[in-house]
Amino acid sequence: MLSMHAQQQTRARKTRSLRRTLSSGEPNHWQIPQIILRPLNGAPHRRMWRMMLLLTSLTRRGGRAFVATPPRRCVSRVARGAAADGVDPLDVRRAALVDAIDAALTKEARKADALRKEAKAAADAEAMAHRANLIFSNLYRIEDGATQISVEDWENGGEVVEITLSPKFRSAKEEADAGFKKARRLRRGSAVVEELLEASSAKSTVLEGLRGDAVDADDDALEMLEKRAAKKGATVVEVEALPKTTPVEKKKKSTWTGRTFTSPAGVPILVGRSRKENDRLSLVIARDGDYWLHARNAPGAHVLLQLSRAPRYYSEPEPDCLQMAADLAAFYSDLRNEARADVTYTSPKHVTKPPRAPPGAVRLREELGTHVGRPDAVPDECKEKRGESGQVASW
Repeated sequence: MLSMHAQQQTRARKTRSLRRTLSSGEPNHWQIPQIILRPLNGAPHRRMWRMMLLLTSLTRRGGRAFVATPPRRCVSRVARGAAADGVDPLDVRRAALVDAIDAALTKEARKADALRKEAKAAADAEAMAHRANLIFSNLYRIEDGATQISVEDWENGGEVVEITLSPKFRSAKEEADAGFKKARRLRRGSAVVEELLEASSAKSTVLEGLRGDAVDADDDALEMLEKRAAKKGATVVEVEALPKTTPVEKKKKSTWTGRTFTSPAGVPILVGRSRKENDRLSLVIARDGDYWLHARNAPGAHVLLQLSRAPRYYSEPEPDCLQMAADLAAFYSDLRNEARADVTYTSPKHVTKPPRAPPGAVRLREELGTHVGRPDAVPDECKEKRGESGQVASW
């Protein structure tokens, strides 16, 4: 147990330390009750000392606080900084609102593009269902591995029709079932696509009007425009006082240094070279809207079709893009010596990491489908690099 003299010395030392801390700020920034600067005896006084210290930190009028201040809108932060630099804060607010409206207009344009594509596909639903029906009606005549068939279309007077079968399906029956399923989905969606397109067009018109008004709006009008724009999805972003990660850390986190290819439509395709790269590609780099691929039931690289980085918006990948990604997934796997290999594809949001799983091991909550990969169809540079690395290829 410390003696009374030792306890008094300890309290005096803490008091001197507190004085130094409080005196380090600018003058008149703190209201300091004199009672907390005198050594006090007894447990009740110690509790009072702690309470007064807390109240003092909460009643500061300036300087550096002991408690975190709540986040403010980034526009207010920029406006205060702009005022200090001699820039009109109102111009800063106008620019921030215009940027928010531009972002909302871009998002709406992508949505309208996807809806128009759905509307065009919905118009082909009947033809798609008719093709699937022709395949299904002639299953008994289709041999395994056939790529093209000639059938009689009795709905058009018995005319002979040539049908090319897709190589991504294992059988003609599977292709017919997929055709029926897609036709049903398109029929259901066609009823609401036109309404959604009209709503999207009306929303874009309102946003464009708000953008024009924001260019020269005064303070009161700008506040009203911000509220109206927020209702249309153009909200000025709120940020914390300090970012969780620095820009350098964010850039380092999102930078990819592994294998990178470009599809015929200009979509980046990323391929992991190791287990750690597979983890990073699947759990860090991948974004919602991308396509994740892997050879089915075989060890291999994780492959990412980055639709989120495409030159234009895609709701679904082009057939050539998906085929190239599947070919790469098959080539960079233990099935590379096969003529054809099944490749699973799904959305990155369905790719999860099991607890305590080793690097590169993931679990799929849901599969979007299976595509047939052709290892021999990859670019020649892939084969050359694999040959240079000492791995013998069979093609």
